[in-house]
Amino acid sequence: MAYRAPEIAEKTGFTTRTLNNWIRRGCLPKVTFRGANTMYGEEHVIGLRAIRALRKRNDGISGIRSFFKKATPADIRKVAGVGAPATPSAPAAASGGTNVARWTHVTLAPGVVLLVRDDASDAATKIAAVFKAAFGAAK
Repeated sequence: MAYRAPEIAEKTGFTTRTLNNWIRRGCLPKVTFRGANTMYGEEHVIGLRAIRALRKRNDGISGIRSFFKKATPADIRKVAGVGAPATPSAPAAASGGTNVARWTHVTLAPGVVLLVRDDASDAATKIAAVFKAAFGAAK
């Protein structure tokens, strides 16, 4: 889902200025600035919720920045208190199996989503981060 800054502010309680400060600090994904039409994704909402949780436990800016540099999307969702995203149909689920994979949705552009398994290797998660950094700003 895509949000404009006032919608994110209403949803999270963070001001647009604070949102942009966390983006500048490298804790939230970069976006292409388009004035009032700048769009932010669900990953920004989840990231801000994680930041609020880290601040509540008295983590400072450097600790929060360090967390986001090392954290996987699943780590961020966990700290934010957000459940795993909806899982796409998997053969195991269709066949009645119990081993259903969990996936994180990484929005690269409107209508373009990269799915990353929550149990993916560090290398795969880093590749997803590279794609997101390269293409995720085109929201």
